[in-house]
Amino acid sequence: MSHLAKKEPKTFFASCPIGLELLLDSELKESGIKMRNLHKGGVEFITSHLEGIKFLATTTLASRVYIRITAFEFSNTDEFYDNIKNQWWHLTIPNNQTFKISTLFDLKSKYTFNNSMFFSLKAKDAIADEIQEKKGERPSVNKDNPDYSLLIRIEEKKHGKGSGETFFAMVYLDLTYAPLSDRGIRRLASQHDHSKHEAPLRENLAQGIIRFTEWKPGEEIFADLTCGSGTVLVEAIYYAAKLPGSFINLKDYLYNREMPWAFLNHAWWKELKLESEFINWARTQVDEAEDRLKKLPTDMLIGNDINGKYLEMTKRAIKTLGVFSIIKLQKEDIKMAKLQTENKGVVFFNPPYGKRLNQEDDLGELYFQLGENLKSNFKGNRAYVLTSESQLRKQINLRTSQRIEMKNGNLDCRLLFYKLY
Repeated sequence: MSHLAKKEPKTFFASCPIGLELLLDSELKESGIKMRNLHKGGVEFITSHLEGIKFLATTTLASRVYIRITAFEFSNTDEFYDNIKNQWWHLTIPNNQTFKISTLFDLKSKYTFNNSMFFSLKAKDAIADEIQEKKGERPSVNKDNPDYSLLIRIEEKKHGKGSGETFFAMVYLDLTYAPLSDRGIRRLASQHDHSKHEAPLRENLAQGIIRFTEWKPGEEIFADLTCGSGTVLVEAIYYAAKLPGSFINLKDYLYNREMPWAFLNHAWWKELKLESEFINWARTQVDEAEDRLKKLPTDMLIGNDINGKYLEMTKRAIKTLGVFSIIKLQKEDIKMAKLQTENKGVVFFNPPYGKRLNQEDDLGELYFQLGENLKSNFKGNRAYVLTSESQLRKQINLRTSQRIEMKNGNLDCRLLFYKLY
C-alpha cells in the first residue's frame, strides 16, 4: 500500500495567483478546514483525503491542489538525493504509468543552487533508482502528459541542523490535470467558434477581483465595462450562485464519464475506495448549484465592450450556464460609456496597457478620459480599475481609496478602488 493511501490526515498545498493568498485562506476556512499555513503563492492545509478532494472540486480561487508526499531538511545535493530515494516510490507510481518533476526555489535557494532543472533531474534519478531496485525496471518520464506530476519546493531553513546552510524540501503530487482556473466555459463556448481573446484574465484571478470588490449580489449590479470575452462576468455568476469552481468538470465526470482530474487515475485514490462517496457528494453539489443558478435575479450584470466580436464571445460564455437573462450587453467606448440603469453597485475596468497587448501607443489620454467619465457618469458606484503601469494609472485624476497588489501572469498589477460620490 502507498503511504498516501493510509487513512490519516494529509498535508495539501493549494496554489493561487500572488495577491490572492488571504482570499484562498478564507475560502479554506469557509470549507471547514482548520489547519492552514499561508505561503507566497498559496496555502498549505491539513485535512482528510476526501475533504481535500472536495476542496479541489469546489475552490474558485486555487490554481492547483497538491498532496504532500514527503518533506525533509538537507544541506547538499547528495543528502537531497538520499532523502528522495528513501521513499517507497514503487508503491506510489505503477510500472505502466509515467511521471515528471518540476522544482521551485525561494530566493535563497535560487542564489545558492541556481539550477532548478538539476534538482529535478536529481530527483528523477532517485525515484527511478528506487523503483528499479524494487521492481527491476525503470519508470518512464513524460514531460507533456504524465500520470504523476511532482512539484518540489525548496526553501531556506533558517534554524536547521548543524552550523552550515540548511534547506527544506517539500515534495508534492499534483492532483489536477489542467489548472483549476480552466472552468471549461471557453471550451464549451468555442465549440462553433475558435476565435480567442488576446489577453484574458485567469478565471481565479477574476474571481479574486470580484471578492475584493465586496459586491453584494441581489442588492447591487456588477458591470464590467471592458468585458472582452466575458471572463469576469462569468466569474460573477460563479460567485453569485456559489458554483463549485469545477462545476462543469463535475458534470462531465458524473454524466459523460470523463476523468478531469489526475487523482482519479492514481493508485492511492483507488486503494482508498472513496469514489462512491465522492460521486454521491458530487451529485448533490451539481444539483444544488443548478437550483441556485435558476434563482439568480435578472439584469444583475452589465457587460460592455467596443468590440462586437468580444460581446458575442461574452454572450456565448454566459449561455453555457443557461442564465443569459441576468445580463445586459452594450457596445460603447469606455471614454463615454454610461450605465443604462439607475441601479448602483460595482463597475470594473480592465483597460488596455502596452505590455499586455504589446503596443507602443501612448495610452495616457485613454486613462485620463476614463477618469473624467467616472467622475461624470458613475456617481454613487464603486469603481475598480486593473492596470500594471504606474504612469498610466496616474492619468486617472481621482483619489484612490485602496490599491491591491496582484499578479496577472508575469505582470505586476494594481487593482485601484475609487469611491465615486
